[in-house]
Parts: sequence; structure tokens; C-alpha cells
Amino acid sequence: ILALAIASAFAALGQWQLSRSLEGGDPTAGRTEISTPLSRVAEPQQPLRSDAIGQRVTVSGTFVEADYVLLSGRSNHDAFGYWVVGHVVTDDGASLAVALGWAPTEAEAAAALEAVRADPPGPALAGRYLMSESPEQSDFENGERSALAVSELINLWTVEPDGVYAGYLVLDDAPAGLTAIDAPPPITEV
Repeated sequence: ILALAIASAFAALGQWQLSRSLEGGDPTAGRTEISTPLSRVAEPQQPLRSDAIGQRVTVSGTFVEADYVLLSGRSNHDAFGYWVVGHVVTDDGASLAVALGWAPTEAEAAAALEAVRADPPGPALAGRYLMSESPEQSDFENGERSALAVSELINLWTVEPDGVYAGYLVLDDAPAGLTAIDAPPPITEV
């Protein structure tokens, strides 16, 4: 009788464990969709934490007029074109790369860049915080930049950073002349 009771208890616990393993965990997409101040998910001069990747964030700062770059060969909704990227000095003095928007041609991107220089967005910015890319993706020999690599941008910025964020921000709302960059929430496996 004791053996049957123990076997029944183990069978019930095994059934419970099996049902728990088949259930999905808490959805992570909802967590990344809650807009949070950047200072709560990342710190300048610190590695990017995995829970910060894809997080919607807000930050306040000022664009540096001379530190805009066009990136070629960038995809947006299955079309290739150009990204306009700027350098923001946040209110706490740290530097942050910001992808402002996408344009289908270099001429349109350059025109939008000049308009942004004249009237930059901000000071409050909102968007999705993403991981920096590898500078090796760019074609340096032909003078083309195609990767949003913070490590490369630091060398191009005219204002010396007082701390740099490891990732970059993709703005939710693109300035006039640009299309918002498609930045879906990250897909994480449970």
C-alpha cells in the first residue's frame, strides 16, 4: 500500500512537471514595449546587457551639428537605401548614436540630413535601443559606411565623448523627408 501511495504521488508530480514544461513562459515582448528612461536600462562605458536590447527608451539630449553620417545599403521594409545617423549628447553628458530615419536614395538622404541639421529633433527622443553593429561590415576602401558601429562613429565625432552608450537608438518618429526605420521588438525564445 505504501509503494502504491508513493508511486501515485510520483505519477502526479510527473504529470505536473510535464504540464509545466509544455506551458509557455511569460511573454517578453510586452516588457520591451514599455518605454523606459535610457539611464535605467544602460549606462555609458558599460557593456550592453541582454535585457536592454530592443527596449523602448526615452532620452533627452542635443544633436551635435557636425556629427551626422549617411549609411548606405540599409534595409527598411525589404527595400535598400540610406540611414541618416546623428550624434546626441545626452543631458548627463554621455554620447549616443541615433538612427533618425531611412531614405531610398542618397540624394533624398542628403537633403533630409541638411533639413535635420537646420532643425534637429528633440530634445526629448523616444525609440528602440539596439546593439551596435560590427564596423567590419563597412567597405572602408571605397569610402562607404554601411554599419551602425558605435566604435567607428566615436572616431568620426567632432565632440569628444564623456562616456559613450554601447548601443544606438532608432527613433520612433522620423524627421521630415525620412521614413521611420523598421525596428520590431526582439524575438526571444522561452
